[in-house]
Amino acid sequence: RFSVRLFNPHLHDGFSLQMMKLPVVRGALAQLLGDEAVGVQSMYFYKEPGAHGQAAHQDYYYIRNEPNTLTGVWIAMDDADTENGCLWVIPGSHKLGLLPHGKVKNLDEHEEWTHETEGVDLSKEIPVILKQGDILIFHNLIIHSSTRNRSASRWRRSYVCHYIRHDSAIEREDLKKKIPLY
Repeated sequence: RFSVRLFNPHLHDGFSLQMMKLPVVRGALAQLLGDEAVGVQSMYFYKEPGAHGQAAHQDYYYIRNEPNTLTGVWIAMDDADTENGCLWVIPGSHKLGLLPHGKVKNLDEHEEWTHETEGVDLSKEIPVILKQGDILIFHNLIIHSSTRNRSASRWRRSYVCHYIRHDSAIEREDLKKKIPLY
């Protein structure tokens, strides 16, 4: 079995750091946040055939910051579709604010060790189909999940980074190091 994800490779690997600093991402974040962004977290997700997904959640639940400017950037390293466990989102759910999170309910589909947003209608989730190299930028309160990789031989790999505006502060001690994007 392979590791499901690798946390913060940008702290140890030059390629991962350069991926975090992609000029197209820096420019988009500056426009969305109204000022320069800094990187605070990166993760490689390696979803082999048969691997579980992650239950519906909001990133702000895990990464609190003030003022709240957290933004996720998901880069598809493989084509991502419903067969190999793509990302699913509930459009407009970021307007609900931070919701309670509890134990994962569907352990056949999702990893047990994460948390799941409570009190939402998951039938409103829609798949985010991405081609290799596509970039998805999303709000920290959007409810999102991923499903089990049901393909026989296709992986679903992605590189995900989290950013905040340079003047925001992170609560978690392990994420306080701000990475300039220039």
